[in-house]
Amino acid sequence: MILSLSPALPRWTMAQRYPRMQKCGASATTSGITGERGRNTSGRRVFSSSLRPTAKWSPNVAPGGWPDADMLPLGHLGPHPGDGELRETRFTRDEQRDHDDSLVCIPLAADHRRDLPSTDAWTRKLLTNPEVIAVDQHSHDNRAIVNTDTTAVWLAQSENEAGYYLAVFNLQDTEQIVRYEWKDLGLTEGSFRVRDLWERKNLGPTLSLTIKLRPHASKLYRLARNR
Repeated sequence: MILSLSPALPRWTMAQRYPRMQKCGASATTSGITGERGRNTSGRRVFSSSLRPTAKWSPNVAPGGWPDADMLPLGHLGPHPGDGELRETRFTRDEQRDHDDSLVCIPLAADHRRDLPSTDAWTRKLLTNPEVIAVDQHSHDNRAIVNTDTTAVWLAQSENEAGYYLAVFNLQDTEQIVRYEWKDLGLTEGSFRVRDLWERKNLGPTLSLTIKLRPHASKLYRLARNR
């Protein structure tokens, strides 16, 4: 059992004070219920705008006390969604992967409010991909490398083998091409073998990262140095 707090204090203040609460086995909510029900006043998905403040919580991720990202609004939300009426999520499939990628790569706790027996095949694959779950369960030193209004990039070290996990998020309402040299992401220069964890495909060795992302889409990779 763990104490979970929904703070009245500003969440950036809670992030500063959280290490003291964590000694009591506390979990603190890092954001409001994720806004799959619509868009905020600026026209951007609430989830996209929540990635930047979430970076403040990453130093506090540790066994015994996990920052809490609140609801996990994936697939069919029922029989008791906890926020609003019985419904299918209003997130697109890309945005649902976005949400899952953020939870495993940071990682954060989340509340999954749905009737699991009625889960459709696509959502079941989303929730049970073993290579994605491994990022959540077997990574450390999880941190934000890029954190702008248009792009977020998170990097984590693999516990079980030499290598890294890399998550890249397009926070824009339009398609974008993301290009980085490995050194720009805190990695040494050279060639890395890249594996797409959602597609479960090896993409081969590459000297840099170049990917095209649909609006609100993300990619989750495992990187291993090419010897």
